[in-house]
Amino acid sequence: MFSCCVTSPEKLAERKAKYLLGNVDKLDEDLQQWLQKEASQCQLIEHHKKKKNGAIKDNDTTNQSDALDIALSPDQENTRDSSTPDVQNTLEIAPDNAHLFSPISSAPVGMRDRQTYRMWKAMIELSESFICKTHITDIPKTLHFFPLETYDIPTLDDFDINGMNFLQFLVKFLEVFFPGLTVIHEDLFDINIHMNDVITSRFHKVTGKKQFLVRDLYCNLHKSTKVPYRHYILGLTWTDLYPKEELNFVLGEASSGSKCAVLGFGRYEPMTFKEGDEVELMMDGALLWQLLRVASHETTHLFGIKHCMFFSCAMNESKSVKAALDQPLFLCPVCLRKLQKFLGFDIRKRYSDLLELCTAVQNSYPSPQLNQSVEWLKRCVTSLSDPAHR
Repeated sequence: MFSCCVTSPEKLAERKAKYLLGNVDKLDEDLQQWLQKEASQCQLIEHHKKKKNGAIKDNDTTNQSDALDIALSPDQENTRDSSTPDVQNTLEIAPDNAHLFSPISSAPVGMRDRQTYRMWKAMIELSESFICKTHITDIPKTLHFFPLETYDIPTLDDFDINGMNFLQFLVKFLEVFFPGLTVIHEDLFDINIHMNDVITSRFHKVTGKKQFLVRDLYCNLHKSTKVPYRHYILGLTWTDLYPKEELNFVLGEASSGSKCAVLGFGRYEPMTFKEGDEVELMMDGALLWQLLRVASHETTHLFGIKHCMFFSCAMNESKSVKAALDQPLFLCPVCLRKLQKFLGFDIRKRYSDLLELCTAVQNSYPSPQLNQSVEWLKRCVTSLSDPAHR
């Protein structure tokens, strides 16, 4: 005769959080508790949503385990359904302002689609050499930021946030978002002059505007700029980009293998383009939000962090420009854990510095998305500083 032990949803959620986050013992005890609690709460939110919708019945331990996507052994993982979850990206990071983070998947995430902390760590330690493991602390943490074209945008001449011009501000944002990363602001490297013979370009059949094949850029920038191959590159172009011939458009793309990412300002998205449209690029809150979202997302990819399939997160995958810009600016607990391990920053200080910088941006170039981000950061800083809020 077999006895059945019913595991509570709370315990299942804790197990899932520990599986996703990996070993957090080297963090301060209160930070360990904060990360684990926030990740566990996400799982409970998902559980209660499914129970409300009738997907889970009371005392149904099988459905509870499926809903919470509990970790399986490696042999069991190979038998799992690897169907892609229905990811719904939203700026609403915490439902009803009850929690800082929320889940996004409505189905178990298959092995092929997931990247837990342990999976990321194993991959990044082997990324420098196929022969032996490289310790994360030995990987250079240097990013070279290159303007890749000249620009003629009158509104940028008057750009000012705390005394910084546009490019200085972008470098400052990268330093604050990625503390522990050395960001070098390089001089203009005009790809129309120095790389014209290696870049594929086209004129889009709908917009009639020039586009660069982004792969040609990130595959050749190290060689052309003579930046050491172990360092990272982030390039900014004012010409639209496309990822491959059969696809229309992309705001930016990164290759962790090439250690290079390129951003485009995306003025002529084919899906929203109307014949006769001529877009004069004006710097405002909406455009600055686009820049911050794409720059932070693509740069995070450089460090081996894949699209997030677990929570509402800055690293969620998007299928359109609108979806990309509707995503939150901030990382979920799992992706934050990966980035913190790679760069070794103080989590509290990072959020405090981000709050200060985002508040300055909102004061100068307001937008609804950035205002929501500032409010979220205030709640996050309070949560980290006051144990009563945890």
